[in-house]
Amino acid sequence: MARFFRLAAFPLLASLAACSSSSTGDNPPGFGSAGGSGNGANGTGSSATGAVDGASGSTGSGASNGTGASDNAGGSSSTDNTGGTGDATGGTGTTTGGAANTGGTVSSTGGAGGINACVETSAEAQAAPPILEIVVDNTQSMSDTAPSTGGQTKMACTRQALAAAFPTMPADYAVGMTYYHVSNVAGGCNDARQAVPIAPMTAAQVQALTNSINTQAQIQMTPSEDAWRYGATYLQGFNSLPANYATSKRYVVVLTDGVPTLGYNCADSQGCNQGVSVAQYQSYIDAVGAAYAGTGLQTFVIGIPGSENTNQVTCTNGTIEYNPQTKLSEVALAGGTAPSGCSTTGPTWCHIDLTNPNINFVTELTKVIGAITSTVASCEYAVPEVTDPTLVIDLSKVEVRYYPGGGTTYRALQRSDGCVTAGGWQFTDASQTHVMLCSDACDTIKGDPGAVVEVYFGCLVRL
Repeated sequence: MARFFRLAAFPLLASLAACSSSSTGDNPPGFGSAGGSGNGANGTGSSATGAVDGASGSTGSGASNGTGASDNAGGSSSTDNTGGTGDATGGTGTTTGGAANTGGTVSSTGGAGGINACVETSAEAQAAPPILEIVVDNTQSMSDTAPSTGGQTKMACTRQALAAAFPTMPADYAVGMTYYHVSNVAGGCNDARQAVPIAPMTAAQVQALTNSINTQAQIQMTPSEDAWRYGATYLQGFNSLPANYATSKRYVVVLTDGVPTLGYNCADSQGCNQGVSVAQYQSYIDAVGAAYAGTGLQTFVIGIPGSENTNQVTCTNGTIEYNPQTKLSEVALAGGTAPSGCSTTGPTWCHIDLTNPNINFVTELTKVIGAITSTVASCEYAVPEVTDPTLVIDLSKVEVRYYPGGGTTYRALQRSDGCVTAGGWQFTDASQTHVMLCSDACDTIKGDPGAVVEVYFGCLVRL
């Protein structure tokens, strides 16, 4: 999967002073080069084939015996017009940006005293890569087989799928992994530990994750809330990454095959058939929801074979205390990763359900990890820094372009403060340091593996 994000800054004049300009290529609509000073009675400011189809500049007031209009056609000179006798200084041409075109070099020649004030600058940047903490259920039930595992244990299939998925993750994604842990001493679950510290997905990190999943021992009980809390706390407190991760979003990815059998802090289960009670499960759901509401931490839930087993919560009178799949969907819904149109009662679950006996578990889990990798691609882009002291970014002049499939035809996304238009974009906050795509635009781009997003910023010139 290749996804490129290109941020470019293009200059605008800060005043109507006469200037000369030269630029090549593909300026966004509304970002036309300023027209040159007209020379002669028929003087015309530059228009911009290859930059912008702008309107003609204003007619110059004429220079004494001035000769020639500026070169206007993209890359080719216009026919010189002989100006008549006029005043001393040509007027300043203007352009009104129309639809963008490709190719051509735009040039304009200033009149007497013109200055080269429109210097082009550009910056390219990737969206901040995500940080993921994978929390794996390695409890006793993972030693069981299932119809979709081809005779292998669920743990063996999980190992195989993760080992296949890790090398496909982009190298700048930061990933770590932990497991369910239980302590037998008083005081609850104090045996949790980070199996593989979070780090970018270099070859060494891929190997470390693979070695870990291939050698991890299994435990007896299922402390789901404590395992999630450990992973979430570690993830939120982790800050040993390079500066380009400063604005990265963080995600917990939980893989589980069963109902929790221990409540928060390894409390004994109070529900039916060793499962936690509705109230104990709600504690887990509430904790996930509070993390999402408070810090934006999102939680993905992958329900692997066994997580649909209602026998785990069958009471002595034969009633089922709750549907395990419903509870996993409620966790995903609280964690902000539920797809639109999902249901906590199925069949379109809000969590990622891999319990279908007719699928190949390894193949489907590998696909799911890849899908999550695509989903967490950021829809936020930092406003670039401009190092040229003569320029300053004009945040009122921003255009966001989306190129479906990485093609040559783009779709311009409109600014929509408060994301009133879900297909638009907005600044993330009042500081205006980041551009964020709204929900529909973000979903569209995440679902397009070849998507290219370009964000253009106009620059004012300090004169």
